[in-house]
This record gives sequence, C-alpha cells and structure tokens, in this order.
Amino acid sequence: MSSRPKNLVIVCAGDDTLHDEYTKPKNRNYDVMVFHYSDKFNFESYGEYYFRQTGYYYQMLWEQRHYVLPIASKYEYISVLSDDVFITKNNMEKIFFEMRDLEADLGQPSLSEDSYHSWKITLNQPGLRARRVTKVEGMCPCFSLITFSAIFEVFSVNRTSWGIESAWIAVLERKLGRYPRAMIFDSVIVENKIRPIGEGDLYDGLTEEDKQQSFDSCIKKYNVPKKIYDNHEIFEKIPLIGSSVNYIV
Repeated sequence: MSSRPKNLVIVCAGDDTLHDEYTKPKNRNYDVMVFHYSDKFNFESYGEYYFRQTGYYYQMLWEQRHYVLPIASKYEYISVLSDDVFITKNNMEKIFFEMRDLEADLGQPSLSEDSYHSWKITLNQPGLRARRVTKVEGMCPCFSLITFSAIFEVFSVNRTSWGIESAWIAVLERKLGRYPRAMIFDSVIVENKIRPIGEGDLYDGLTEEDKQQSFDSCIKKYNVPKKIYDNHEIFEKIPLIGSSVNYIV
C-alpha cells in the first residue's frame, strides 16, 4: 500500500480554471483540495477533497476551517493556488522540493515575464535558483505546516485579501521569534495570463477605495510595520549554477 503524500495543494476553482495540468495526472507527490465557487462545471473528481462554496478564496478556507485545518495537519507542506495560475505537475512537485531543501517557511514560484503581477519582484530572475525576500504574494504561496497553522487566522481578515501577505510576515515574526524565511523560487516559472490582478467575478462591485480600506484595516489589525508592508527587499540570492540540486520529479 502506497503511503499518503506529504504535500497538499488547495485550489479555488471557477469557470476559467487552469488546474487540469496539475490535478489530473496520477502518481503525484501531493493531494488536492478543490474549493469550487462556480456551478458551470463539476470538479468533484479532480481532488481528494472537495468543497462547493462561493466567496473569496482565503475567506472560503477560513469559513471551512473546521474541515481544512484537521486535513492540513496530515501534511508537511500546503500550497494555495489561484485558479488562473498555469503550472504543471512537475513544477508543482518542484515547489515542494525547494521548500524542503531550502528550509523555507513560506515560498512561491516565480512568474513568467509576460504574466500579470502585483509586484515586479515576483517575476523570474534568470540564472537564480531562489531569492530570500521580504514577503511572498498571495496568488500562489506555499507554506510549511507550522507556518500555515500560525497564519491561518489572517485568512479571515477581509474579502479582498489586500494586505494579507504583509500580515502573514508580521504574525510569523512574532510567533517564530525571528524573521520568517520567505522565498521566491526562480527554478520554477508559472504563468498568470487569464486576467489582471484584482479582476474577475470575485471582485465585481469592489472599488479601488474598497481595496485600499481593506489593506489599511488589515495592516492596522495586525500591527504590521512599514518595513514589511512598504518594502520588497531581496535579502539573499541563491544562484542556479553551483547549487547542489537533484530534482527527483
């Protein structure tokens, strides 16, 4: 009997979802949890766990916390993906490899140069394996179980998720007693080309003022210092050449 994978991928899927590439393949080293917020398709067979629910994707996780947290506790690493991110099975597995090998508390893949993005720092940097940075973006983060459990309460903070990434770091710094090891993995490139950041069905009716108010209230609630929310610093660059890497994917 094969053992349970040690990794979990959570995807919030709507009509334009791109999750086929990493959910359909067999023999993957991760399980999949699908939060389905549309009635157009049936994605129940795409993962080991399935929820049909409408809402904003981090808040959906929070609303189902009595199910999500016990399930997540069975895994070592948890990735949360927006459904407009294109990633293959091999690259998904490589993210989990990098999380372990580089001992990251939280991390994310880099974005292709032509992807929609919130922060320029998330775009791929050729020649690098990874960068240790101030924070990761909420589009496709990966967490260790310790990190996921520590910051889970922040998922409830607002509808837009604005400010949530900075709050993760502030909460972790206090709970860990050190600055968290946040990484962008340049060895993994994903694409985000379906829709610009902050657009789509989930954001219909929200004004820029709504988003800014959400950001400000999140920063205030978690007492996030300016060095976190107003900064995108690279603390360390890890070169691809010369790194001791053996991807078994």
